[in-house]
Amino acid sequence: MLNPVIVVAIIVQVIVSKFSRIAGAVLGYMLTTGILLWGISVYGEGNHIVWADIPLSQPVFLTACLVWYGFDTRAFIAAWKEISDDSDERLQMYPKSDPVTIIHSKGDADETSVYLEPVYVARERGEFRSALDTCEIAIQQLPASAEAYNLQGLLLEDLGRPEEALEAYRTALQLDSKFDDARLNLLEAEAEWKKQRD
Repeated sequence: MLNPVIVVAIIVQVIVSKFSRIAGAVLGYMLTTGILLWGISVYGEGNHIVWADIPLSQPVFLTACLVWYGFDTRAFIAAWKEISDDSDERLQMYPKSDPVTIIHSKGDADETSVYLEPVYVARERGEFRSALDTCEIAIQQLPASAEAYNLQGLLLEDLGRPEEALEAYRTALQLDSKFDDARLNLLEAEAEWKKQRD
């Protein structure tokens, strides 16, 4: 006795798996559990299950279900790994900034953007400590960069170090007195610092 509903369910699982391996794997667990429960009820009523004209004893049926759970687990792990690998590939498109490894490329990008781009990316991710470390290395390479000092000031503010931030903004303005972003950041930081001290 083979339940046609089970055959249809297996076909549905195959179709679902083509669109989403993880959904197919979860559906596989559900189907195997359904088949197991159905088989236990069939054997509980004193009937037998027949597969391809071969009667299956209850121990053989239970063993087959356990083996099928193994296949479901393997499919689930493979689907999960595929999702994880896809996520890793997307993250690698924007590698975490490493203060020790700043990539210097000889392309059309100017030297400032080559050194500061990893800092902006790390700050955008909320990795303020790492961004500050990378920014300090960039300042060593670009000691005359007002942009680097301005960015350092922003990071110091992000890290709750306002006095050091003020100094960084002042240095940026000493390097470029027309740098409006640094001037605005300095004014805002001074106002905030005064408010905190009062």
